[in-house]
Amino acid sequence: IRKVNPTLRGIGVTPSTSKIELDRYSEISQTGDSIDYLERSNYFRGWKTVFYEPGAWVKYNTVEFSKAPKSVRLQIVPPSAGTLQVLQDEKVIATVEIPSDRQLTTVTAKVNGASKGVHHVKVRMVSGSKVQVDWLTFE
Repeated sequence: IRKVNPTLRGIGVTPSTSKIELDRYSEISQTGDSIDYLERSNYFRGWKTVFYEPGAWVKYNTVEFSKAPKSVRLQIVPPSAGTLQVLQDEKVIATVEIPSDRQLTTVTAKVNGASKGVHHVKVRMVSGSKVQVDWLTFE
């Protein structure tokens, strides 16, 4: 019998054009990131992924790309600043610069080299001291 680590994700294939909630990850690095409430005074608002150490990552399996995406959009929760990479099956397809902002913001970056089909998506922190992500989607 093989041990399976449970996640909040459930099963199935997620369309790349939907909001991909990283807090429903398939795998997470051992250090440098965590999952927290979007708003501690209102637990029903949902969850966010907090990256606080370069090299930290979150992997979300089984995303269906009906066509190769041209951009990726991330909902960023303040306070955040840094750089993230978005990977498709371990290949970097986008680098996202997160500006220092005190308001909820959406950041878009160009995607290069992505392909259609079912792939795993990973988000990895490259630089910064704290980046908080609510969701991401491909366009």
